[in-house]
Amino acid sequence: MPDCRTEMVDHCRSDPRTGDEVCDKVPRQKCDIDVETNTKMTPETKCDVVERIVCGPESCPLVEMDKECKNEVKEVIDLILKAGINMLY
Repeated sequence: MPDCRTEMVDHCRSDPRTGDEVCDKVPRQKCDIDVETNTKMTPETKCDVVERIVCGPESCPLVEMDKECKNEVKEVIDLILKAGINMLY
């Protein structure tokens, strides 16, 4: 991760008319590169059976039948930030 700062440095040159040395302060950006360890996180996935309560009128009784299975994808995202972990977007 870059750590940059602006420093004022002297820039000297010789004046072509007088031959004198002329110095000015000019900004210079200096950057240091810090190496940080990134922790790769693997998402925890699980499958659960979710029961449902079905309500209806008494004139329409429920009859037990064969189970009908279908694959359904539900995405639930939990972000857990631990101290010392920086997440950049």
